[in-house]
Amino acid sequence: MHRLSFIYLLFIIYYLYTPQSLRAEEQQTTFPIVYDFAQAADVSGKYSTQLMGGARLTTFAGHTLLDLGQGDGYADLGADFGAAVRSISGDYTISVTLHVPSQTSLAANGNFIWCMSRSSTNGYLFLSAKDTRFAITKKSWSNETSVGANEPLPRGEWVTLTYVQSGATGTLYVGTEAKAQQTVTLHPADLNQLRNNYLGRSPYDGDVLLRGARYADFRVYDEAINAAELQRLADIAQSLNHLPSDVAIAMDAEELTLPSSINNLYEGVTLPLMGSYGSAIAWRSSDAGLLSNDGQVVGEPAQTRTHVTLTATITNGSEQRQKQFDVYVHKKDSPYSHYLFTFFPSNSDENIYYALSDNGYDYTTINNAQPVVLAKQRTVMGGLRDPHILRGQDGRFYMVATDMKCSLGWESNRGMVLMRSDDMIHWQSSTVHFPQRYAGTYLAKVIRVWAPETIWDAEVGKYMIYFSILTNDGTVTYDKVFYAYANDEFTDLEGEPVYLYDRGSATIDMNIVYNDNDHLYHAFYKNEGSGGICKVTASSLTAPSGTEGTQWSQPSGTLQQTSEAVEGAGVFRLINSDDWILMYDCYMNGHYQFCSSPDLTNFTARQNTATSGSFTPRHGTVIPITEDEYQRLKTMDFTDGIDNHMVNPQSSIFNGQCFDLSGRRVSVTQRGVYVVGGKVKIVQ
Repeated sequence: MHRLSFIYLLFIIYYLYTPQSLRAEEQQTTFPIVYDFAQAADVSGKYSTQLMGGARLTTFAGHTLLDLGQGDGYADLGADFGAAVRSISGDYTISVTLHVPSQTSLAANGNFIWCMSRSSTNGYLFLSAKDTRFAITKKSWSNETSVGANEPLPRGEWVTLTYVQSGATGTLYVGTEAKAQQTVTLHPADLNQLRNNYLGRSPYDGDVLLRGARYADFRVYDEAINAAELQRLADIAQSLNHLPSDVAIAMDAEELTLPSSINNLYEGVTLPLMGSYGSAIAWRSSDAGLLSNDGQVVGEPAQTRTHVTLTATITNGSEQRQKQFDVYVHKKDSPYSHYLFTFFPSNSDENIYYALSDNGYDYTTINNAQPVVLAKQRTVMGGLRDPHILRGQDGRFYMVATDMKCSLGWESNRGMVLMRSDDMIHWQSSTVHFPQRYAGTYLAKVIRVWAPETIWDAEVGKYMIYFSILTNDGTVTYDKVFYAYANDEFTDLEGEPVYLYDRGSATIDMNIVYNDNDHLYHAFYKNEGSGGICKVTASSLTAPSGTEGTQWSQPSGTLQQTSEAVEGAGVFRLINSDDWILMYDCYMNGHYQFCSSPDLTNFTARQNTATSGSFTPRHGTVIPITEDEYQRLKTMDFTDGIDNHMVNPQSSIFNGQCFDLSGRRVSVTQRGVYVVGGKVKIVQ
């Protein structure tokens, strides 16, 4: 073959089989690359942008913007843009002008302003709003080189953030002020191919998106810009922060909201006094003797829910507007006064323990730090884990737990234990062993039936039990949440479990609560593998047959207020309070973290409760209890409850066979069958 023909053939092969984004790295890129969001591309039209999850282009005060919205919006800048950034091996600048609403929480992992990455483990560079930090790495988070201000991004105002790399020095500017400076030797050209390039999203699954953010300008230079250019960029934010009064007041009126707790207000609500665009906000209550002008409950409601109108007067310059909110002040009429924490303490002690609290945050183990429910005689596998306790509609208590012994392996779990009690001391007990209960179906092939929980389904009038499962026959290839209804005796599941939800990869430790304030079910779960706790919401627990799982919203970002590994989310409402509590086990750091929220959406870390001594909870749940229940549990000797407990004679523990104390086989009904000192006794 002629040499020129051979070279030409090689060129054709390269062109046909080399991805476009890789070829783009060798093409000449014209810098700066500028986005003004007048179109779904940069101003040259070369780098197309995909708007994802509800993000949209809009206008504001004569400026074109990218608006990520309050859902899961972000912008995907494309692989060709990433290839252009990766061509930079010397000095460079990345600048962005954006606005993050004052109500957006920046505490959780994620909240990335921009990010260019191969993946979360193979290299990226980003700018985070959580701590106003630039970082670059060839691998993952543990190898990051950072330049950060160590404080959240200013919210409620337009801000220009600019990272400038000059030689081996990286400087992060807020406006024209240098907030941080560090030695940085990595450049985009040192990284792997940058395939995932986002505004408002990180490369880590489960990280929270930058909700509500709006972008006015984003650009990349292949040089370290000078002071004059830095000032010109900062002026973009300044012009947006000084809007005409009529525009500013309209925006502040539109953004002004109050949490859903105002539908059942016990203590009070925080009222904003300043809008994001500089408008002053004054408040007036229609009944200041019940609800003060600053939003605090100061009187006793005449009815269980008493209506009050809160009026906001919004002022900006000579402009003025009003906005009204209907508030319902609720009587502090809860019959409960204390809290019960039900948990198992460790992988070497898989039994159920109780701890009590006066405030919902600090707990003391009872029964001389001994278990109150033993796994022995109640389980197939030998361990009781992940107990979930529920106060039922009928006044009884219902508890479900994972039937598993850790020493047998994480894939040794084949079912669950169902328990019912009148007093939280004596528990009727049954097992649901899937290989036996569902013999001949794919459910007999389970290797995990994890963390069952119970909730009352008012639409059906039954107790729903939900749990995650994994099978070894290829039917359920990763942990997904299923559900089934308990029978009337709470001794078995009715029918075959039905699919409920998964996030597209392993989803475990689901905890569902119903919020009267917004009339939604909130389902919290752990992102197994990638970490973090997220949630979805629905107006109904189940979907019509054939559409299972479609009732749920898009998942939230991660809700935990820590960078530590977490699991076992539990949600409960404080007694006579506007606050919900989200608690979770920081299992590698020796504490439980408790966070509060008025709306089950925005969470604030309140307390880290040490797990030490006799109080070492693993994946437990909390319910409120009465003063009488508190006193009885606090002083009760649980020996009777442990040694003498009612069991279901059809349970696989006894395989339907029971014997009296003389050893004679007997036929029994469910009621009147007890275990006494490890032996079955028939009580006539």
